[in-house]
Amino acid sequence: MIPITPLVSGRLVEVAVEPNEIVEPGSVVVKIDPADYELAEQEANQGLVKAGKNVGVQTASVSSAQAKLTNALANQAHVKTQAIRILAMAKKGIVLQAEADKTRASLTNAKAQVENAEAGLQQARKQLGSTGNENSEVKSALLKLQKAQMDLERTVIRAPALGGVTNFRLDEGFYAHAGQPLLTFVSGEDDWIDAYFRKNSIGNMKVGDRGEIALDYAPGRVFKGKVASMDWGWLLYVHWHLV
Repeated sequence: MIPITPLVSGRLVEVAVEPNEIVEPGSVVVKIDPADYELAEQEANQGLVKAGKNVGVQTASVSSAQAKLTNALANQAHVKTQAIRILAMAKKGIVLQAEADKTRASLTNAKAQVENAEAGLQQARKQLGSTGNENSEVKSALLKLQKAQMDLERTVIRAPALGGVTNFRLDEGFYAHAGQPLLTFVSGEDDWIDAYFRKNSIGNMKVGDRGEIALDYAPGRVFKGKVASMDWGWLLYVHWHLV
């Protein structure tokens, strides 16, 4: 289970999911009001233009190239998050090798997009000339623009992988604080079962123990699993991870 935590603060303008809904990788979960962040990006763009005028250079191409790099980096981060899960499952034999190969290809493609965007930004900066490229005012303006673009990108929170969202009660208008979890993401790439036992029925069961599980929907079949977590109460809640 992974807490979904925003990296920027703001009022929610869209809650695109319902509790316990299945979500696809990269699908929108919630959107934070982008108005302030769009304004910050516009101000940062104007700051770069002003800095360029002060040293007699044109900065429009740099601004565009920086935006492409920001988008490429965001995409690469998303692809890496998915790849870690899929490649780990491929190593265990949970997913087909073809899926792992497809994931590696996606990683390579995402890396290439970042490299192309970096090259484009480098070329745009080169066109500024030595005076503009090395000017501290221009450098500072570029950093502010990059920060503004990244913050704007972060107003859209997406599902990190195939799975479900749970443990939340959110409505439009709710104020999200950066660093504070909004909901919980449960990966759908692992197989797991929740079960309840009376305390005196499970003896010395502990996290990490392996066992066999029989399910009503699959008579005659026995599934192997291990205890992933336990929560004590009047009944013992056990989270089994199928292996």
